[in-house]
Amino acid sequence: MKNFTASILLFISFLTVTNSYSQWTQSSSGINGGNVKCMAAGGSSVYAGTNLYGVYKSTDNGVTWFQTSLNNRTVYSLVVSGSNIYAGTSLYGLYISSNNGDSWIQTSLILR
Repeated sequence: MKNFTASILLFISFLTVTNSYSQWTQSSSGINGGNVKCMAAGGSSVYAGTNLYGVYKSTDNGVTWFQTSLNNRTVYSLVVSGSNIYAGTSLYGLYISSNNGDSWIQTSLILR
């Protein structure tokens, strides 16, 4: 009987833990068109690199998104390091933003 009770308690605790980690909500606002290739987070912002539409930014944990000035590019990698954001593209090289994605500077580094 002890084994049966322990098994039931273990099963119930497993269901509780599993349920608490499965709370996902699809966001339907902001990211237009292409699919998301990569994501990065820094400070209170989340960034998404997309296929053909550049970088999108969310400041409310992904509830809403808006396109940054780096658009019309496919972004394959994003890194947030300190106050800089790095965006790697396939044909146009590496871009850097030092103002939370408000503006981007294309570097001379071309990724191949």
